[in-house]
Amino acid sequence: MSDKKISEFTELSSSSGINDFAPIVDASTSTTKKVALSNFPLSDLSKTKFFPDTTDIEFGPFGGGIIEKTRHLTFISVSGAEYRNKNNLDAVYIGSSVTGIGGSGFQNCTNLSVVNIGPRVEVVGDRAFDYCSGIKNVHIPNSVTSIGSGAFNDCVSMNSITIGDSVTSIGNGAFRNCRDLSSISISDSLTLIEKNTFRNCSGLTSVTIGNGVTGIGEDAFRACTGLNGIIIPESMISIGDGAFEECSALTGIIIPESVTSIGDGAFAECANLTDVTIKGESVTFGSDVFSESFSAVINYDPNRISLPRTLADRPVLEQSSSATSSTTDSSPLTFTLYGAEYSVTDCLESASGSLVIPSTFNGLPVTTIGYRAFLGCSLLTDITIPSSITGIGQYAFADCFGLTSMTIPDSVTSIGDAAFMFCRFLTSITIGNGVTTIGALAFFRCDSLTSITLGNNLTTMDFAAFQSCRSLISINIPSSVTSIGNGAFTNCPELRSVVFEGNAPTFGTNVFKASDSVTLYYDTNPDPVTDEVKSGWSNFVAGRIAVASITFTLNSAGNQYSVTNCPKSLYGPVEIPNFFNGRPVTSIGYQAFESCNRITSVIIGDRVTSIGDQAFAFCTRMTSITIGNDVTSIGALAFQRCDSLTSVVIPSSVTTITFLAFASCRDLASVTIGEGVTSIGGQAFKNCTSLSTINSLATSAPTIGTQVFDNTPALRINVPVGASESYQAAGDQTTYGGLPILPTL
Repeated sequence: MSDKKISEFTELSSSSGINDFAPIVDASTSTTKKVALSNFPLSDLSKTKFFPDTTDIEFGPFGGGIIEKTRHLTFISVSGAEYRNKNNLDAVYIGSSVTGIGGSGFQNCTNLSVVNIGPRVEVVGDRAFDYCSGIKNVHIPNSVTSIGSGAFNDCVSMNSITIGDSVTSIGNGAFRNCRDLSSISISDSLTLIEKNTFRNCSGLTSVTIGNGVTGIGEDAFRACTGLNGIIIPESMISIGDGAFEECSALTGIIIPESVTSIGDGAFAECANLTDVTIKGESVTFGSDVFSESFSAVINYDPNRISLPRTLADRPVLEQSSSATSSTTDSSPLTFTLYGAEYSVTDCLESASGSLVIPSTFNGLPVTTIGYRAFLGCSLLTDITIPSSITGIGQYAFADCFGLTSMTIPDSVTSIGDAAFMFCRFLTSITIGNGVTTIGALAFFRCDSLTSITLGNNLTTMDFAAFQSCRSLISINIPSSVTSIGNGAFTNCPELRSVVFEGNAPTFGTNVFKASDSVTLYYDTNPDPVTDEVKSGWSNFVAGRIAVASITFTLNSAGNQYSVTNCPKSLYGPVEIPNFFNGRPVTSIGYQAFESCNRITSVIIGDRVTSIGDQAFAFCTRMTSITIGNDVTSIGALAFQRCDSLTSVVIPSSVTTITFLAFASCRDLASVTIGEGVTSIGGQAFKNCTSLSTINSLATSAPTIGTQVFDNTPALRINVPVGASESYQAAGDQTTYGGLPILPTL
């Protein structure tokens, strides 16, 4: 049937009884006719079909026709917002005379699953298909030049969209929350990807950006958690704030030379981003560009540009080229001659099992392991380095997944940048005494590394040297170390203790960032030759708590620690932390600090509940003790012969002071007994020959043993007003522990 004008159709009467009809409008006269569908060339009325163009029908602001299928009928209707929230609409076919789809035209049509956009449509308006959660596939024809803001927002079932080559504008949030969308290709005609355009498209895995795009807007690809590959074209100038934030699957990206600005947090929280290649040196970075993207490393070609050692708080490494002159034999190794020495410069990736690097080749010594020599040799499980080797180059063993342990001989003096990067199954490393420098990112992302032995001539640990070693629990730093670079132990979540044997080194920034469980322990022993005290230490160093080196023992239940020992030469102030290795420190054991007579002061953490027998006995230089507010008992002889102790305040949490607890503390002049004390053992303060002031805050007198205050110069005990009778009753009816009772408190 050929196309007709409206005047050629016969209008149905109200009594005709025909249900399948189409109301059509004559734009020239604003009249409406009710026409039987049998007059239209629809081959299958059970499906919605495209209505043939008619020369004198215009619907809505853009003209043309839309055929809508409802439960019982098919009819032509106007375009525009009148179909918003229409949940019985399941298919829309837009005619060839339509030039645009109005704003919110089909917004919230949640059952709409099929959309066919006509070949003359130029504009898809703002929110046109917003919240159309049933749409699966959309083809944007080449006629379209503009896709409005939120046009397909929350089309959560849409898994495929083809964007025509003429689109020059895609609005804010146009495809936001399209969670099933897996790929997108943006044509060269588009110049700007607006803010939020593909935000939260969590199923998006790949994006192709056209060569005309010059900018990526704020949060444009934010939380596209499946995105693992994107190519930034040479036309790009700016990457906006948060553009790729939370793209957790993104592993690498190349920033072309054309890019001049990267906004705040552009690649923040990209947990698997490891390789950022910068092609130009004019790019400027906003703040926190790589925040929480702990694995990101910036690479560049030093033959083309020059970059500093760090950019945007991330380490920067050079991309070098391997030597070309080489000599090979039947082994998987390639050797390159430099003067009278050879370097190992390559190894076949097929090499497997154990491999021994020879100390000589062609009669000359093999002295270095070169740049990327074993890169990606993931089948090697063991490599023996000979004592002829003096240097290990950049990336030398990077990505050697099969390695589980490595011993570096004393002959080696330096470990290059990223030398063992991504050796993810390396569990132990022993570094010889000849090594003085560990390069930047040397052990970056060695995820299984739990044991590290450092040589005693090491002086420098460069930035990010052990960053993201996620299984590392503890490490000892030799006294030779003088410098620890930026982020050296960043993102080591299991790191609990770092023990320093010497003076405090110089720390870079963020050395222990995101290593929130770590405590620093420093050796307070004086130098064995000069007797000088270690310098630079305090209770808070490099952003972390620092305490003197002591021994903590885990209880049988595995839920709390006790301090059980300390070196007898422990020197200076000591603080017992509230936590160690993430568990509370609840007690100080028997003789834990006995005869540590170079301790000058002690602070006991508030998690400690008991101080064991003889815990601090004979700490003769200790001048002060701060007892934590959770301590309930002080053991026998706990502070006996702490001769330099001048005053003690026993907190209200303490209930028991055991016999001889403070006996013979010769300089002890003042004691305050907390209000919670219920028992004072025999001779507790005996022979405290300077004790002149005793205050007891308990309103009910503690029971008291014999000779508690014998051989002290005290003339009285001060007690709370109204408590005299209680103290008399607990004593000998007149005195308390042989001292007159004075109710002055």
